Amino acid sequence: MGMNSAGGRAGHGFPPPDTGLVIAAFMDVLANDEMVEPDTDFFDAGGNSVLAGRLVARVARTFGMKIKLKDVFTYRTPDELAGRLHELSRAPARPR
Repeated sequence: MGMNSAGGRAGHGFPPPDTGLVIAAFMDVLANDEMVEPDTDFFDAGGNSVLAGRLVARVARTFGMKIKLKDVFTYRTPDELAGRLHELSRAPARPR
């Protein structure tokens, strides 16, 4: 199975996570009682670089997809990150 340009596994056979699942990952990593909405900014909700690293690990563990730390800084909301994961799931496999 090849890797795509962002380091994620291409063609893994699983559908990309929807926004609701990404919201659950945000809430777990942020570990606060505030509700996370599809447009909640990770960093405005209390996230920092350490927690961003935990979110990267959570995405890999939960969804089987590898993202880069910079993806969390670029795709800051659950909606944006779910869109990025959808892009990665559709990316063609790169030869090794």
